[in-house]
Amino acid sequence: MNKHQIGCIAISAIVWATQVAAQTIEEETQSAARTVLNNGYNQKQQEWVSDQVYRQAEQQKKLETLRLEWPTASSRLAVSSGPEVFVQTISIRGATVLGRRDQRRLVREFEGTSMDLKAMAAVVHRINTWYMSRGYITSLAYIALGQSMASGLLVIDVEEGRIQSVVSDTGETPVALKLAFPFVGKVLNLRDLEQGLDQLNRLGQNQMVLDLEPASVGYGTVVRIVNQQPEARSPLNQAMITYLHQANESISAFPSQVTVLSDNFLFINDQWAMTYSQSAMTQENQASSLFSSVTVPGGYWRMGHTYSLFVYQQLIAQGPHMRVNVYGHTEQNKVSVMRTLFRNQMSKLHGEGALSASNQTQFVNKTRLTTGSHKKTVGQMGLTYQWYGRVSGSVSVAQHRGLPWLDATPDLDNLTISEPVFMFDKTTVMNQLSTHMVLPGFTVPVAYRMTSMHQWTPHTLWAADRIALGGRYSVRGFDGSLSGDYGYYAQHEWRVPLHRSLTVPGASLAMFLGLDHGTVFSQVGATMSGASGEGSLVGATLGIDYQW
Repeated sequence: MNKHQIGCIAISAIVWATQVAAQTIEEETQSAARTVLNNGYNQKQQEWVSDQVYRQAEQQKKLETLRLEWPTASSRLAVSSGPEVFVQTISIRGATVLGRRDQRRLVREFEGTSMDLKAMAAVVHRINTWYMSRGYITSLAYIALGQSMASGLLVIDVEEGRIQSVVSDTGETPVALKLAFPFVGKVLNLRDLEQGLDQLNRLGQNQMVLDLEPASVGYGTVVRIVNQQPEARSPLNQAMITYLHQANESISAFPSQVTVLSDNFLFINDQWAMTYSQSAMTQENQASSLFSSVTVPGGYWRMGHTYSLFVYQQLIAQGPHMRVNVYGHTEQNKVSVMRTLFRNQMSKLHGEGALSASNQTQFVNKTRLTTGSHKKTVGQMGLTYQWYGRVSGSVSVAQHRGLPWLDATPDLDNLTISEPVFMFDKTTVMNQLSTHMVLPGFTVPVAYRMTSMHQWTPHTLWAADRIALGGRYSVRGFDGSLSGDYGYYAQHEWRVPLHRSLTVPGASLAMFLGLDHGTVFSQVGATMSGASGEGSLVGATLGIDYQW
């Protein structure tokens, strides 16, 4: 093997290591932006859950008041107490959301029997219970007026309370409310109203609650949405600057990360985020990335788009008088659609689909590398289940597949197991768990949070599709990273709030301890560089979190 071949192999190895490191920085940028958004949403969700009991009690009082104003079952009974009446058939009239099968199931055992007023009230109660248990809190069943039942037919009328209008505290209906509550004219369901509130309360400027008022005409309801957040009329804009200094780096006047958030910029409940990060900004190593996202909700749906751009350059010394310039960029666009499939008071189930297209280009001394330059299209389908209570958490399962769409680079024929593929399949599972624990020696509850990520695939993957350990967002405490085709990592964090006397009014101070661990595997084992393949990492972090 001559010196030229050795030099080419060395350059290829360095380019590969550069690609892995570049991908790690890009993933950290995207993870940072997602973490900022998720932390804000999760914090608001916890506040929403902790306030649930109070809101339900208040809402129950309002419902009791409404039922005093609306017609009641007792005022509509046309049958007086007396001898039993033989009932051959029971007919439910006016029900649209109560299907025929459920109707028969509710009344079947009472048909063909002799019924007194108490038995008839039991049938009505069973129907009302069906409506109430499914969130139709303003619908009412009662015995129809003016019937003789001489023919053996018992008619039960149902008045399904519908949403007449959705208005703000000023009596107006802006576009934001129309998008969050596209339920006007439909039968009022508490789950629909909770879904609309969820969509509104995603935004940091909102703390929405609802009031139910009887409509001025007919058996309907006016839903009034009140924002308890003061001065929330204009869009909320935020900016965060992060400085990260490591012991082996010189202090820079430029921040390592800048994040800009905007809520309701278009007044349609839209949420925007943009993060710019830079790392290793020296003469020999330069890397920067840009990540942006926007989401717009509508009823049970949520649409989103993300864009990311990563640019890097590295000068590699080849002898005392020669340097090799390795540089490139990766650009990605991703569109996603999410649908809430099921929800009740304490849990939700979401379905999500996404399609991403990326374009990666690499150069060495102005020569485009064929192996490092490609286009890739990936489809994703998944389910997410969330629950709330003393122990809150979520489980997300997703299937990813490489697709030959949008001019994606095809796989070569007769690939070996060591060569990465574009048309891959992988399964990911993400778990989150949070609770508060009372520990001996602590006067305040200790908050505990666990996050884990699992990935499995039968294929050898490109750097962007692997699971990586290290950095700031998987196994913390490592400057570099270790990536593999499949594996897992888990983060455990304990957080203890410190005494308020140590902070200024409106601020919070907490001490946190983190313990992370993970293991990755590869289809071909570990590489000589150690940057990818197989191995395990364990890291710990200790710090003080001060917010104001």
